[in-house]
Amino acid sequence: MAERKKFKLTGIGRIIDGAVLYRIQAVKKFGNVKVGDIGGWVEKEENLSHQGTCWIAEDAEVYGNARITGDAQIFGKAKVYGNARISEKAQVFGNTRIFDNAIIYGSPTIKNAKIYGNSKVSGTSEVCGEVCGYAWVFSEAKVHSEGKVSGYSMIHGKAQVYGKVSGDKKVFGDTIIEKKFRKSIFS
Repeated sequence: MAERKKFKLTGIGRIIDGAVLYRIQAVKKFGNVKVGDIGGWVEKEENLSHQGTCWIAEDAEVYGNARITGDAQIFGKAKVYGNARISEKAQVFGNTRIFDNAIIYGSPTIKNAKIYGNSKVSGTSEVCGEVCGYAWVFSEAKVHSEGKVSGYSMIHGKAQVYGKVSGDKKVFGDTIIEKKFRKSIFS
């Protein structure tokens, strides 16, 4: 039995970074989305799963081989592209950029990832926590479920964040920011 589609590509398109993106429109009710609701922009149908309640809204754009699945919500002016993956109940909004092979997901036991503000997540980074402000998580860095990166902070290399990093901090290498210890070696 064929899966029933939850959205369609409209005839409204625009070119972003050399890709033609199309506005989406809901063709069935799911989550908070009603039949006929106009969504954000995708390059191809494969960018947004027909399963779960995941949705791309407002002026958010998803293109390349990026994929939105589960119950993830992408909205505002967020851009997700490259081979990025957003899943579970993650929320990506504001002017954020998620690209390369970055993975954003939720944690079934603690909370769901939130990426917002003007932040960026790229490389092969994984975020299950919160990234906001002008923060940038890249390379192979990980922000765990209780981790929060904000301000103008940069997390890169193989750094792992379990606690909070804010302000204008640079965390890199094999540094681990623990929940109990709010300070570590910064450059």
